[in-house]
Amino acid sequence: MLLDRSIQTIEKNKKKEVNENENGNENSSVTNEDLNLEALFQEGMDSYTAAGVEPPVLFPESDPGYLENFYPGIGSVVLEQIYVAMAPVTNAPMEIALVEVKEASDVEVIRNIFQQRIDDRANDSAYPEESAVWKNNGIVTTRDNYVFMAVMTDDYGIPEVFILD
Repeated sequence: MLLDRSIQTIEKNKKKEVNENENGNENSSVTNEDLNLEALFQEGMDSYTAAGVEPPVLFPESDPGYLENFYPGIGSVVLEQIYVAMAPVTNAPMEIALVEVKEASDVEVIRNIFQQRIDDRANDSAYPEESAVWKNNGIVTTRDNYVFMAVMTDDYGIPEVFILD
């Protein structure tokens, strides 16, 4: 389930194009110039509220050593920005990772790191129900120097704002 994007302006430096969709509702088309990843995350969470759904509980995580445990190799890439939010329970299949790399050549490196995270969790036989969610709902999307990974249960779906491809 993809949620409609919220209609709010998140940051002055984030450009949006507003388009009318078939139902007459406005949706934002995010461009990448000076994109604030924390603000983008909040826009995704706000889209749940706009759809009448209580947003999932996700905690931001910024400790590089901690993140290296979940995304091995991420510390070797020069990042402009990173915003990661995880469920309070380690094995819960709800996680969002948003990254802007400094060098375009590192987009594929981060994409592979995020895909490995999804694959590892999808193949974890100790938690078959959670593994199925990672396998069926985990995505990695890229555009320019941005790489996003998201996994959410069917109850929530992934907000459209995180789907860059």
